[in-house]
Amino acid sequence: MQTILIIDDDSEFRELASEVLMEGGYDVWDVPCPEEALPVLMAEEFDLILCDLHMPYSVGEKASEYVYSYEVGVRTIQELTGVFPNIPVIGLSSAAPSDLRRIAKYLEPAIACSKPCRPSELLGLVEDILTHSAADFVGAIV
Repeated sequence: MQTILIIDDDSEFRELASEVLMEGGYDVWDVPCPEEALPVLMAEEFDLILCDLHMPYSVGEKASEYVYSYEVGVRTIQELTGVFPNIPVIGLSSAAPSDLRRIAKYLEPAIACSKPCRPSELLGLVEDILTHSAADFVGAIV
C-alpha cells in the first residue's frame, strides 16, 4: 500500500483529503504544520507528500512566533524536495490562479495544485503521479 503525508493547517481539508485517499486505497498520515512533519518524515517512508502553501510553521502556543504566509509553504516544499528527492510533492493553494502561477516557479520539481478541488480530481492527480514518473509533472499547475 502506498503511503501519503498531508501537511496542512486546515483540519477540514486534511480530514476530507485523508478520507478520499484512504477510500482510494492509500495509507494516509496528516499533520497540521511543517514543524510536526519532520519527526513523521524521519520515522516513516512516504510515496507522496501533499503540502499546503499558506500556513504557519508551527501551531498551538508557538504559532504566534512564526509568520503565517506562502513563504512557509514554499520553503517547506523546497526543503522537502531537497532532502527527499525521490518523493513527489504536490503544493496546494487556494490562491488565485495568477498568484499560483507566480508561486509555482519556486516549487519545482513539485507540482502546484489549486484547492479546493473535487475529491475525484485529487484522487486522479495522486494516482497519475504515483503511476507515472513525477518528472512528467514538474512545473505543472493543476
